[in-house]
Amino acid sequence: MPHSGSDSTYPTVQISGATSIGPSADQLDGATGEQVLEFAAEMRSAISGMTLNSNFSEEISSIWESISAAGADSITVACRSSANAEDSAAASFAGQYLTVLGLRNAEEIEGAIKDCWASMWEDSAVSYGTMGGHILSNLAMAVVVQRVVPADVSGVVFSMNPIMGNHDEIYINSSWGLGEAVVSGLVTPDTYIVNKGSMSLSSKQISPAKQIKFVVGDTGTAYQTDVPAIQVGIPTLSDSAAVQVATIARDAEERAGMPMDLEWAYEGDELYVLQARPITAL
Repeated sequence: MPHSGSDSTYPTVQISGATSIGPSADQLDGATGEQVLEFAAEMRSAISGMTLNSNFSEEISSIWESISAAGADSITVACRSSANAEDSAAASFAGQYLTVLGLRNAEEIEGAIKDCWASMWEDSAVSYGTMGGHILSNLAMAVVVQRVVPADVSGVVFSMNPIMGNHDEIYINSSWGLGEAVVSGLVTPDTYIVNKGSMSLSSKQISPAKQIKFVVGDTGTAYQTDVPAIQVGIPTLSDSAAVQVATIARDAEERAGMPMDLEWAYEGDELYVLQARPITAL
């Protein structure tokens, strides 16, 4: 069965209680472009130097204890930025905000949370937001803390075929290891197309150009390595696994009421949903 990125084994904890910092809404929304960048630099500095209150730190420790209970020596976590304007139906902030991998204790998680918050105020993200017409004082950043899935196979799935504009097809890209090789364009992934009506495989194209993959190392960080020669040209998904991936995309579209783009990963036989967002370019 598919899991969300933070499944029931690794509970989600909502944190609150940080000190308010930064310019007022009136100052921010009335600022010139130059002033916005000045505010952004001040915010990055303030967030980096801020001291979190004791309740906040205790909740972070509680998160780590909950996640690491399954095996602290083998479990690492990631902090993933999730802003309220990110990956909306109108815009995608892909690549603008930070994800930190390889975290192994509460102190590292606390630092990564602050780094994710600060990434909302990077110059490129602020400029993208203002160009997109977003009101900066309305933006907010949550941080998802979740176990790093050491994926054997991963990729993306679209609940429609974005290449052909066909809403009756589900389109899957997959490759070996973590999804970074696919989303960064470093490999040519396998492609599977599933008929949405019958939920049967319509076609597949197995790439001979999957020579590299990203894997999770002993410290929890990702690194690039070569794919064994015997694996390079063989399918990354069985036909039944492709249909299972397609099923989560179909279900996500039905729940959201719009076409969806999902990142997913297989760890052994377990399918995990890592991220879901509306398809912004139709």
